[in-house]
Amino acid sequence: MSQTYINKLNYQDFVNPNKPNYITKEFEKLIREIGDCKSKLDEDRLIEQQIIKLKKFTKKKKIKPKQQSELVLRLLFCQLLGHDVSFAHILAINSSQESNLFYKFIGYLAASIFISTNEDLQLLMINSIQKDLKSDNTLAVSIALTTITKIITVDMIPAVLSNVLILLKHQEPLIRKKALTAMYTFLKQSPESILKHQKDFELMLDDKDISVTGVALDLFLFISKTKPKTIKHLVVSFVEILNLIISGKLPIEYDYREIHAPWIQIKLLKILSYLGQDDPNTSREIYQVVQLVLKESEIGFINGIFAGHAIMHECIKTITKLYPSTKLLELASIAAGKFVTSYSNNLKYLGITALTDLVLVYPEATNKHQIIIVDCLEDPDETLKRKTIELLFRITNKSNISFIVEKMLSYLKTQKDQKYKTSLVSRILKLAEEHGTNIKWYILTINKILQIFGDLVNHDIVYNIMKLISEGSLLEDEEDEEDEDDEEEKESGKEGSQLTKYDGNTALKIFSVNIYAEIISLKKPYPNILYQISLWVAGEYSYLCTNFTTEEIMVNVVDLINAFYISDETRAMAITALTKMVSHSGKYLEQIDTIIQKYSTSRNTDIRQRCFEMKGILQLPNIIDNILPPDSINTDIEIDTNLEFLNEFVENSLKNGGKKYISKEERIKMENELQLGINENKKKSKELRFEAYQSNNPQQSSTWRIPQQNIYEREVNNNQISNTIEIENSISLKVSGISQRWTETGYSGFKENENQNIENKKEKGEEKNTNDNNQNNQNNNNNNNNNNQNDNNDNNNNQINQNNNEKILDVKSFRFNRIGSKEPILEEENKIQEKNLNNDNNNNITTIKQKPPKTEEELKREKTVNALFNGVGSVRTSRKKSKSQKVNLNSKHITKNTIEKNNEKVENLIDLGSEKN
Repeated sequence: MSQTYINKLNYQDFVNPNKPNYITKEFEKLIREIGDCKSKLDEDRLIEQQIIKLKKFTKKKKIKPKQQSELVLRLLFCQLLGHDVSFAHILAINSSQESNLFYKFIGYLAASIFISTNEDLQLLMINSIQKDLKSDNTLAVSIALTTITKIITVDMIPAVLSNVLILLKHQEPLIRKKALTAMYTFLKQSPESILKHQKDFELMLDDKDISVTGVALDLFLFISKTKPKTIKHLVVSFVEILNLIISGKLPIEYDYREIHAPWIQIKLLKILSYLGQDDPNTSREIYQVVQLVLKESEIGFINGIFAGHAIMHECIKTITKLYPSTKLLELASIAAGKFVTSYSNNLKYLGITALTDLVLVYPEATNKHQIIIVDCLEDPDETLKRKTIELLFRITNKSNISFIVEKMLSYLKTQKDQKYKTSLVSRILKLAEEHGTNIKWYILTINKILQIFGDLVNHDIVYNIMKLISEGSLLEDEEDEEDEDDEEEKESGKEGSQLTKYDGNTALKIFSVNIYAEIISLKKPYPNILYQISLWVAGEYSYLCTNFTTEEIMVNVVDLINAFYISDETRAMAITALTKMVSHSGKYLEQIDTIIQKYSTSRNTDIRQRCFEMKGILQLPNIIDNILPPDSINTDIEIDTNLEFLNEFVENSLKNGGKKYISKEERIKMENELQLGINENKKKSKELRFEAYQSNNPQQSSTWRIPQQNIYEREVNNNQISNTIEIENSISLKVSGISQRWTETGYSGFKENENQNIENKKEKGEEKNTNDNNQNNQNNNNNNNNNNQNDNNDNNNNQINQNNNEKILDVKSFRFNRIGSKEPILEEENKIQEKNLNNDNNNNITTIKQKPPKTEEELKREKTVNALFNGVGSVRTSRKKSKSQKVNLNSKHITKNTIEKNNEKVENLIDLGSEKN
């Protein structure tokens, strides 16, 4: 940048050594003190003191621009050191509106850091940004464009988009590049709104300054990833730019160690790879230029220029994404081989990465480099090893599966990361299942993996192995290999192996049981998952074993049951396997009794259950073959879903009066109908009713029941206990009068008639009460005479009354207000209750029903009770006269137990009196 250009931009105003320094001594002291802090506590203490000072300065109404810029710098230091300075963020906005470029730069810089997440302050910046975007000062425009990329949001884009589009045609390349950078920020936040102006930044591809074109390529790279079809018409332009760069027609200032504009080349290759993907026509336009770039990059690779390595690697990635071309794929494999054969681990890593992508479209790419690739597993660089493992997974096939699995297992032994080992083991098992040459190799490989890494294997593999052995399914090409081996043996005159005389399924089972019986005999602490497979195979096919007898296998299983290194689950499976072997062979060992006796009391319920099952099965030798038949896993079990064997039982039950079974569908239907009826009733209950409360028929009456009330008896005098006024427990509300006032036609009664009815009923109730009281007094006198006769005739009753005169209490004369407290009901309280009842009667709310006439039996019983209670009353009068026999009713000596005893004694006295009468 020339000096005239600097003068034109007023750069001297920005930093001019002849002018006074903008930084004060106090600020320099603050920076020095921060650097001298020896701990975080000292630093925090210093910053907190500084924040207190800053708060005092911010309260001033007028702050000079120079002082304001210094305050913003101090706030910036406090913010970067982790302290909250949100109280003064507005100073950054004020500083960005200054005319001085230095102050403006400080304000925009602080604003991009302070208000990146504060939407309210972001909106305040729009006016300042719009003003500076229209400024004639290039530096002011540049600072505003830089700030846009930091604080812009989707809502702010429409406010500044038009100004940025105008700046795309600015005469200065710096402003055009800044404007394109702002457009790239807009494009990432709101692609749909920016793609409408695609033609505006397409013109930037023809810009005279190649640096502007390089910035524009960022926008097209983003579009090629998201919507490549919108820029496929620009493929020719991209190819021309790339040819222009390769031919060396750019200024020399864009060269990097004899490589022309390497970073622009990489951007163009990425764009072309996305545009040519799965498109043969577009790919044909790209083939030639990519080949030229690959050839030119070899010069940089030979000279050891890193930029040349990057371009070559990007060319290989581009070839793998384009529509396949055999010529280009061969060139790419040769270039990747150069990376792999390099002495630098960094270049080897690039080569392995390139081959990993290349083998997906060109599997022959690794044929010449397999040995070198496998040797990378022995390199001390861990990242290179893991990348090589990824490549080995992709190049595995039936011809190299054995070799690659062995290398991977040896690599696994050196790993310590359990998570990585678990994922790697699962992938090896998947490879063995997909590319296994035959089932024998598969079983041996799985056993080898389980012996070392059994704890990392998913337990689903157990079921897969069992199913594979039981069904006898062969992997591809197994039968062809066996046929070829048989033909070779016939031609050579040799006898076939022992397995050839069996069919494929039986031969597989014999092979498997021999292997797993040997594993059991080794008695090594292998993982439990391996022993579980071995025990199942031994239990099912021990009679087919050729290397061991059934007795030997049973002895080994007994030893395994007693081993300490197996789990309870494995021990339970061993007991079941032992049961199967006994049933299949018909041979029994003495050690089995010891096993049953020892583990029948095990804490594990599964082991205990299996011991009892084995003991019960062995006691039924006649049907043992039917319970555990050989090779029963492949027999199909017929299931009677209709349960026809229960038809006779059902018919008999129906004849005897049993209920018919209702199916699930019918039950659901009935429940739905019931629920529908309930919902309809609810709807009806919520509707308004316009009919009268009661019909004109006087015989029909409705009463409203009041909850039951407790009525207590009260003592009248010291000698007698009067009969209490008995009120019916349920007091009813009579509504017979309502029908006279409320009818279907409406209201027809008057309030005066209602009051007269209430007064008449009140007079009748008082007359009734007086008659009842007179009758009760006569009954009491009769009871007193009867009581005296009973005392003379029965001495035993007098003795009982004299012995218990201090204990018997009239329980009915007490009420309990709370637990543990007893208070007698006073006459005043009873009067209050009667008064309340009379008030209710006056209000026509409740009425006391007349008591029905008593029968002869009730009258006799009443006389007996009154006679007995009359005696109790005399005892009370004598007890009250003596102070020693006085009972304090409020004392705590009267407990619930004494009251219950008194109740029992009163009832006994009632029974005795009734018998005498």
